[in-house]
Amino acid sequence: MISYLGTVQMSIQNFFASICFFDKIKEMRRQLIMKQKVIFIDIDGTLVGMNNHQAYIPESAKQAIKKARANRHLVYLCTGRSLAEIDDEIIAIGFDGIIGAAGGYIETNQKVIFHRCLKKEELQEIEAYFKAHDIAYYFESNDGLYSSDSFKEFLKDTLYQGQIPEDSGFYALLKLLDECSYEGVNKLSFYSPNMPFETIVEHFEKQYDLVKSSWGEGVENTGELSLKGINKATAIKQLLAYLQIDLKDTYAIGDSMNDQEMFECVNTAIAMGNAMHGVKALADFITKDVLDDGLAYALDYFHLTD
Repeated sequence: MISYLGTVQMSIQNFFASICFFDKIKEMRRQLIMKQKVIFIDIDGTLVGMNNHQAYIPESAKQAIKKARANRHLVYLCTGRSLAEIDDEIIAIGFDGIIGAAGGYIETNQKVIFHRCLKKEELQEIEAYFKAHDIAYYFESNDGLYSSDSFKEFLKDTLYQGQIPEDSGFYALLKLLDECSYEGVNKLSFYSPNMPFETIVEHFEKQYDLVKSSWGEGVENTGELSLKGINKATAIKQLLAYLQIDLKDTYAIGDSMNDQEMFECVNTAIAMGNAMHGVKALADFITKDVLDDGLAYALDYFHLTD
């Protein structure tokens, strides 16, 4: 009888010990989830810099992103680029997903949860205006980039300073406009040698969103045109709702004006040292330049790589 009671007592103790154990596991999991952050990283000027006219990703940036993910933080590309412009070297770093086309495309865990494109008639209307005013441009889709001859000349003269390298990267991606089906185009990028950027905005702003872009120091009147009401911030909010993660757990790192909405949306906005002045004014923290290990410095500063 005594032996039986002892066995029962031990079973009860084990039962309550098991409950305590699972409660501790649940609490540990809750704390881990609370600590998990979501980091949104721009590409051009943030992850990728130009070194001797060649695109370059600092090794420190690659390692910092890997460390942040190893610490269970989620890291997403958040870029103006469409999928066709995101090369294998970038993808190989490892990300939890992509916000592309300045918010027009959202992918998480290899699943597309949003994709919005310009209509064929809209593209033709825009194209007619650009041709009439000698504006160089290219269409951006997930399947390819389709450029006017004048935009390729602009790239040759500015980005490559008249000398296109053998490994020309972005330049080599540009296809002829004649090859474009006008289907699946996310947005346009453009350069106007004569017409001010503000004049182009005045013409299109009721129908589309336009932001300035950066193609090098001293280059004016370059921009991006995309669907109205779609930007990096709208995509971030949609993604976070899908993931059921709060905005207070977010960081964003960028350098140009197409990061403005993203900076105003997230909890902590980090500007690169090489960022535009307007972007720096919106930032909670300014890190070092992209080629001076600025991305890694920022992630380390906020203990995301610890």
